Amino acid sequence: MHPIAADTHEAQVIREYRDREVAFFNNLPTAQRALLRAHHIDPADSLLYGELAFVLVGLKPCVLIDFPRDASASTSITHLYRQAVLDPLKEQYDICINEIHRPLASDEMELKGCLLVHKSCPLVQQLLDQQDEQVSETLLAKLLDYPGRLPESSDEISTMCEVVYYAIPSKVILTTFAAQQDELDQVKAHFARYKEQCHTQLGMELGLLVRRPGF
Repeated sequence: MHPIAADTHEAQVIREYRDREVAFFNNLPTAQRALLRAHHIDPADSLLYGELAFVLVGLKPCVLIDFPRDASASTSITHLYRQAVLDPLKEQYDICINEIHRPLASDEMELKGCLLVHKSCPLVQQLLDQQDEQVSETLLAKLLDYPGRLPESSDEISTMCEVVYYAIPSKVILTTFAAQQDELDQVKAHFARYKEQCHTQLGMELGLLVRRPGF
């Protein structure tokens, strides 16, 4: 049985998206593959079809796409990914793809050059329109529908957990985010909602893993 088994338009779109992603990373040029490896990223862990699925079924506002970058914009992984995987999506589904062209950063990452994929999300438009070059981690978490937060102090580093939602039975990582131990109840409620909607609308089964970095 296909891991996305439902007979719905959204499921068909995600099945085809997943197939394009797998083909893209299987045929990634040597230089781009080496760039991923240099950042300790396995191409097999780079699939984003789960994140896109969460957007299509209305669970999260948007997907933020940011692959490691090299000196050339035309040969960057993000550019090649958009051409091969994302652009065909627009022929199947009413979706918005916005690139951040101006300086913009959070405390944790540089966002210039990133792609935002969404269904006409007002929060995304708010981010694109703002003049400030800084964006809060709180707003990013809201945009990406993460129910946990990164450590806000040195004390919270020791209580941070890594949360993973993965596909069953393949164990492909669908999304991952940080959360504090005192947020795990809301994480479990969040996962239950995702699990139910993905099963109902996509025929996609989700599993949950919570782990402590370094343990």
